[in-house]
Amino acid sequence: MVPVDLISFAAILIFCALLLGLVIWWYYDRRERLLNDHRRHRTVFHCIRCGRIYSRTRRRETSVCPHCGFKNTRLKF
Repeated sequence: MVPVDLISFAAILIFCALLLGLVIWWYYDRRERLLNDHRRHRTVFHCIRCGRIYSRTRRRETSVCPHCGFKNTRLKF
């Protein structure tokens, strides 16, 4: 067994705590991105005929309104 002084032990303990925090942060950030990826890739449309606002899952330039069937272009901000 190698003797370790108090300062070295505290430095190792702090390093391990920071490493654990970094791993937990990385895991939950990646998990959040994977679970909410479908929300980021939605396209919003505004129907000119009936006035409804709707969205589609993939990025598209045009889409048919689910209420009246009119073909609309995507809403640009």
